[in-house]
Amino acid sequence: MIEPVEQITDKSLRRHFGYSLKRAYARVHTAITEELNQLGLKVISYSALSMIVENPGLKQSQLAEALMIERSNLVVIIDDLENKNLIYRAQLPSDRRAYALIPTDEGKALAVRAGDAVADAEAAVFGHFDPALIEQLRPAFDRIWSR
Repeated sequence: MIEPVEQITDKSLRRHFGYSLKRAYARVHTAITEELNQLGLKVISYSALSMIVENPGLKQSQLAEALMIERSNLVVIIDDLENKNLIYRAQLPSDRRAYALIPTDEGKALAVRAGDAVADAEAAVFGHFDPALIEQLRPAFDRIWSR
């Protein structure tokens, strides 16, 4: 008969840097999710709203590519943001099949509040790190992203 494991270990996985990144991201994602839930947003809807505020007139296809999600999955997110009066779709005169995504004033204001909430969540997770270390790590993560 096999006895249940009293204490599990993940030493074999922790030797992989990607696994460590995944665990760290899970911690940050949880903190951010809790903050954004209070504002009626999910992490992906905040990401979409933030991109639209930063790039008014962005096409849905461009947003899907930037967020690395399927266009069909993005439609639900865009519909939700539009139903909450945070953005609106404007038909592009140059391409009647494409829509530009435009933030509303309410969407812009919520994006600012949500950005502050995300910053607070990150501060709670990373607050014990030297800020200089965080800034040193950014280029490394940018290099991973760009490859």
